[in-house]
Amino acid sequence: MNEVQFIRTQQAAQTPFSNLGNGFVADDVQEAIEEVRTFAALQRYNIVSVNNNRLSNGQRMGYSEILPDTPIIVPKNCKLKEITYSNSDITADAKFEIYIRTPPLSTPVPGGTATLLQTWNITNVIAEVLSGMAYPFNAGDEILIVYTDVGTKPLDCALVIFFLSE
Repeated sequence: MNEVQFIRTQQAAQTPFSNLGNGFVADDVQEAIEEVRTFAALQRYNIVSVNNNRLSNGQRMGYSEILPDTPIIVPKNCKLKEITYSNSDITADAKFEIYIRTPPLSTPVPGGTATLLQTWNITNVIAEVLSGMAYPFNAGDEILIVYTDVGTKPLDCALVIFFLSE
């Protein structure tokens, strides 16, 4: 496979590039091109967790309510970037604790060797986003998300967990 080479030219390097509101760091065209090339190699993917009932205190979110305590396995080396939350009850309050656990599979949280990464408090919303994270995971690690009851329990809850592969 032929490898593409980028050659910095005075013209591209001297052409201004606006990075306002688009997520780029570059401020000239050449740097913007190189930034796109760097990020094109990264791959974003997600894992969905769905629960079609009211959540129970201490419940660990699995792939679905059919497998509530089944660990969610991260398939490749990546970083946890965002989690979105939605439920059908605007009066619901929730606290989610997000853990990482490296196999071998042992006991459910709070036992075992899980490490708490973040606590997420949600109050009276249908949907919310937790972003600004960059927690590293290796292929085969488990992500554990444990619900704590802090008021009205979420109904028909979904979490979408977004990763960026390395």
